[in-house]
Amino acid sequence: MKHYQVGRGPDGKSVAVVAREVVLDLAPGETVAVDRLDFWPCAVLDAGIAGNVADSEFYRIAVDEGDLRWTFMRMAPGHVSHVHHTDTWDFNVVIAGDCICRLGAQEVRLFPGDTILMTGLEHQWLGGPEGCTVASVVRGMRRTG
Repeated sequence: MKHYQVGRGPDGKSVAVVAREVVLDLAPGETVAVDRLDFWPCAVLDAGIAGNVADSEFYRIAVDEGDLRWTFMRMAPGHVSHVHHTDTWDFNVVIAGDCICRLGAQEVRLFPGDTILMTGLEHQWLGGPEGCTVASVVRGMRRTG
C-alpha cells in the first residue's frame, strides 16, 4: 500500500509532497503490525488552509469549519471529475477498484489500500477501468488567504 500527501510544488501547483510505502509485515510470532502515518495536532488543523486557489473550481461539500464527515464515493469506470478544490482536509482511502488523482501536472494512481491526504488544493479524479470506491474522513477548514 502507498500513502500520499498533497501540498504545493515550487510552481504553486498541487503535487504529492509525501509518497511512501505503508509496511504491515508481521514478524514471526506477531499477530498485528502497525505502520503509523503522520500526526496532525489540532493546532495545525485549526490554522486554516493557506492561499487563494485560482487554478480550479470551488466545490462546496457542506462541511463547516471544524466539522467532520465520514463519506464514501463510488466512481463509475472512466469517470472524469472537473478540476476542483474544497475547503477541507480529506483523508482518503481507496477500498475497491483503482483511480487516478491528477494534481497539477502530476498523476497519482491509487489502488485498494492506498491513501491520499488532500489539503484543500486543486485536484481531479479519474475512475479506473473497473471504477473506484473511496472512503474519506473530511474535516471542514477555513481558507486564510
